[in-house]
Amino acid sequence: MAKTSEQLFQTGDYSRAIESSQRILQVANPANTALQITAWTTLGHGYFETGDYVKAEEAYRQSQQRMKTNNKLYAPTRERLAASVYKQGEQQRAAGNMDAAVADFMRVKSIAPGSALSTTAEYDAASVLITQGSWAAATSTLEKLRLTLPASHELQKGVTEKLALTYMKTGQSLKGAQEMEQLSRSGNDAEYQQEMLWQAATLYQDGGKRQKAAGAYYDYLKRFPTRYERGVEARYQLAEIYKASKQSREQKRWLKEVIRAESSNPQARTERTRFLAAQATLELAEPYRIAYSKVRLTAPLKKSLKQKKQLMQSTIAAYKQAMNYQVAEVATAATYRIGELYRDFAQSLMKSERPRKLNAEELEQYELLLEEQAFPFEEKSIEIHASNVARISDGIYDQWVQNSLKVLAELQPARYAKSEKADIYSAEIH
Repeated sequence: MAKTSEQLFQTGDYSRAIESSQRILQVANPANTALQITAWTTLGHGYFETGDYVKAEEAYRQSQQRMKTNNKLYAPTRERLAASVYKQGEQQRAAGNMDAAVADFMRVKSIAPGSALSTTAEYDAASVLITQGSWAAATSTLEKLRLTLPASHELQKGVTEKLALTYMKTGQSLKGAQEMEQLSRSGNDAEYQQEMLWQAATLYQDGGKRQKAAGAYYDYLKRFPTRYERGVEARYQLAEIYKASKQSREQKRWLKEVIRAESSNPQARTERTRFLAAQATLELAEPYRIAYSKVRLTAPLKKSLKQKKQLMQSTIAAYKQAMNYQVAEVATAATYRIGELYRDFAQSLMKSERPRKLNAEELEQYELLLEEQAFPFEEKSIEIHASNVARISDGIYDQWVQNSLKVLAELQPARYAKSEKADIYSAEIH
């Protein structure tokens, strides 16, 4: 009867193989372990092939309970037991019973510890938890799974990808960044790798991990040197990191790198790269402006005046370089700064140290001469600020245009004080 039931199974007559195995179990001596194992195993196979995985699980369990662990059939039976439970999980998932599917997938490891399928089952359980939005449970499952996976296991990449997602969903962006950085070194897909590394760098930066962010951006530039727009962006972000860290020398170095990289491929220029190069040029003008502002006009005026005027011209030239990129928000900032340079120069002249030993009449004449010298610079300031304000007609009304309007309202209140109110009101309407 046992041989018949096995032959029926081999020929694909599963229903008769099941019936035959059931009859054996009804009449066979329970003490005949070998016969019991054969009958329960064949019964399990029959149920498995006909899709009754619950009964298959019970049959394989009965078979395995009658075996010693050194039995050559023990490991194969354990795998069939694991498969029957796993299949129940698949059925539940297909039916939309996600909680039951997770429970069945997680049962595989406890019912058949050491089975090859238990790893896949845990992975699938985590996948179902993700589709349910059970981020914390998915994270915990994946973290435990990773501890048992060999480094070379085919599921390692999938675990890392899913952990990156669950970390992001549970507010652990820095852990997510670490997973993405790891993913950037897996596989052979360069597009995928560079995207993962870029996301890792930005997450580190957003999370305040400047050193890790800088390392990721360095790595990006080294590994993907031909990525033009991202390359320019990476250099600019490195400059921003060093700016936040108050490392002015490194900041200056990377700002220059932005300009160099942006100009290296004019055909590939985009609005973003042009903006970054313009912004970098604008920021590189700042040291000139600071140096200019530190010079005081002292007596004798000729020497300090020459020095301050030269620094002013150098600063204006730096701002004009930024304006050459024709980026509106940079151009308005540079225009405002140039206008303020002329205004400050006029004010500095009027506040300059007076020569000693001048009598009242001489001092009055000296004041008149200073006013004559300062007046053209103030007029130039008004002209430049007015050109900035004129951009309002082009729909540009940013911070720097507003600042120019405020300066003009101070210098020429009769003309611009009312205009300023009207323009602000108009901007609020739009």
